[in-house]
Amino acid sequence: MNKKILTLLLLIFNFCLFGQNNLSVISNDTITSYSYKQLSEEQLDSTYKIVNAIPSVNNIDLDQITYYLSSMFINGIPVGFINLKIDNIAGYNIGNGLMFGMGLETNDRLSKIFSIEGFGNYWTKAKEFNYATDLTFKILRSKDMKLKFGLYHKFERFGNYGFKENEILLNHENFKYFYTKSTSLNDYIYVNFSTYLNKNIKAFAKFEISDKTTIDDIQQPNNKSTYRLSTLELKLRIAFGEMLVLSKDKLKVEGKANPMIWLSYKKNLKNVFSSPYDFDKFEFLFRGKKYTQCLGETSLAVQYGYINGFAPATELFNIYGTGENKFDIYCMESFSTMNPDEFFCNEFAALYLSHNFKNVLIDFKKFHPELIILTNIAWMNDIKTQKLYYESGVIVDNILNIGIIKLGVGAFYRYGPYSYEKPIDNLVFKVCLYFDI
Repeated sequence: MNKKILTLLLLIFNFCLFGQNNLSVISNDTITSYSYKQLSEEQLDSTYKIVNAIPSVNNIDLDQITYYLSSMFINGIPVGFINLKIDNIAGYNIGNGLMFGMGLETNDRLSKIFSIEGFGNYWTKAKEFNYATDLTFKILRSKDMKLKFGLYHKFERFGNYGFKENEILLNHENFKYFYTKSTSLNDYIYVNFSTYLNKNIKAFAKFEISDKTTIDDIQQPNNKSTYRLSTLELKLRIAFGEMLVLSKDKLKVEGKANPMIWLSYKKNLKNVFSSPYDFDKFEFLFRGKKYTQCLGETSLAVQYGYINGFAPATELFNIYGTGENKFDIYCMESFSTMNPDEFFCNEFAALYLSHNFKNVLIDFKKFHPELIILTNIAWMNDIKTQKLYYESGVIVDNILNIGIIKLGVGAFYRYGPYSYEKPIDNLVFKVCLYFDI
């Protein structure tokens, strides 16, 4: 499986190097008038230095490649009034195999009031086509206020949870989705409203009607089961450290959130559009980092989920386990020694704690490895037990750093009530792969 993933990553990386965008000159008045945060003269000067430091297309450097890659993965490749969406070209997970497809989205050349987006793809192992389309109305750009109508026919992780902010394949935060083993095939229609309430809080309200069929039932047509759900979801994203900048095109988010909090409440509406289920689902996520010059950077992520009432199996929490093989890719906010689909539950809590010593302990003139220690703990309220799951690991990161690619290696050990009898079975090794996009 490792060869497939690495080959796929390299192919997409190669493809993306051919994209180019045009840069425009930004004036003092434009920067200050469209910024939610007033910029000082020093900040304005730094902005010009960054823009002017970008070399011409005839002399491409790694910073320019990073800029192009980020732009293409977020916005796509513009072709007239259509953007070709890079994130829909290829994908992979262990359950459905390789995915190849195409995604399209209209841009402002067609209309600044609305956009139409869609994709189609094919999963090689599951031998199934997925497709989707949606229509988005841009109500108020200064608040990124949007109203979206859509329909989907696609796979979804069995027991899916969490807050996925993008579909970028090369984003290391999404590597854990490679280890999706069991999926349901979902047909659903939805309407979604989103807007910024202030500079730190973005709110979402969504109503969805879905029919979810497990993939095993599809492979055995005589034993097919479909779950009808009618779900209302309210969600908040609370982020500090970001800056909202209103350009002529849209509201852009600059900087990285720290800390960040996600809150979600879902209510399945019984007897609404023939749904027989009545349950509530709560989810919480906290991410934060703290850097000190003498010690390095400490990172903490906390997740919690709870279901009140009877929910079908597709709605349970499937804890993210990425320990499929003895040697594999390291994935953030997952359990490196846990097997995929090992734990399903109606309530859980997970803690991911790590400390990166940066170059405090180890540093050389031309070699700057980073030592990282990690501990992950989970509590699952399942039928069998309510014991704690423990694993700890160490990573030597930044062993190889070539422009936008950073490589490291690590090892994790599973211990406590869920450990295996043989010590060697608790040990896994990881390759750490990062793309700076």
